[in-house]
Amino acid sequence: MPYIANEEAAERAREYLEEHPALYAGALGAASLAFGTISLFLFRQPTGKYVFSRWGALLLATLFLGLFLWRLGLILWERGTRNH
Repeated sequence: MPYIANEEAAERAREYLEEHPALYAGALGAASLAFGTISLFLFRQPTGKYVFSRWGALLLATLFLGLFLWRLGLILWERGTRNH
């Protein structure tokens, strides 16, 4: 029975995010920023060297920012075609 309740909550959340695409886009943007920050500061090897250089972390953050903007564009485009 809890699975059905979780499924219903997930469906309500999906509907809410479809009605408020800026919230969804903001969550993606925050995730990309967090991943870039984590990759810059926390991905260190035991020797103390970073797995990603600062430029690598910037590249990853740029990639995720690009994905975020692409998804935002899709959301806004879908919303625009649905309203017309």
